[in-house]
Parts: sequence; structure tokens; C-alpha cells
Amino acid sequence: GKSLSEVRDIAQQACDNLWSLGVAMQTCNLPGSDDEEGRIKQGHVELGLGIHGEPGASVVDTQNSKAIIDTLVTPLKAQAGEGRFAVLINNLGGVSALEMALLTKELAHSTLKESIAYLIGPAP
Repeated sequence: GKSLSEVRDIAQQACDNLWSLGVAMQTCNLPGSDDEEGRIKQGHVELGLGIHGEPGASVVDTQNSKAIIDTLVTPLKAQAGEGRFAVLINNLGGVSALEMALLTKELAHSTLKESIAYLIGPAP
């Protein structure tokens, strides 16, 4: 029942309050690529890696689940500020259910824990 301009304003407000943070332990395998090793070295994770193998923003020297969650939560809190959050934990398919559960547990115990109003996932 809203006008088109009201719908646009609501959609813009949602976009202005949406953040996406990704982490990967390996890149995808691109057909025709000769990069067998991948650019992410063993024991490291890449933050912000694109789902088509685009380079991320930085590489972190850890695969510790608590350190990874802290690395994601810190800039999120700085950018988003205080408030209540709906958090989607999305697995693009390369992580086991057990590992996803561990990351979810770390998130539930992170500095963001009091601000999570809705938790969707973990799921593919």
C-alpha cells in the first residue's frame, strides 16, 4: 500500500544499513586456469574474496576460528555502530557443517553477541 517513492526510500534505508563480510581459505577453481596452488597460502585466509575468485581486501595469517570471527566483527561494529543486527551466515559450499557450527559458536560468543537480534544460518 505504499507509494513507489516510499518503497524506494525504505529500500534505500535497507541498502544503507547492509554490510557483507566474507572470508575464504581457498579460491575457486576457474576452468582453464593453471593456478593449481591458489593464491591463498596454507594457514592463511583471505578477507573479501569474490565468489568468482576476485582478490579480496587482505590476507590474514591464521585459520583460528575465534581470530577469524574477531577480524570480521571488529570492522562491522566500527562501520555499523550500535544497534540490533540480523546476521546471515552463508556457506558457499566449501566448508563442512562442523566448521560452520564452530564459526557460528564463535560469533555467538563474540563482542557482537548482545547485538544479534536474528541469526539466519549457517546454511548454503
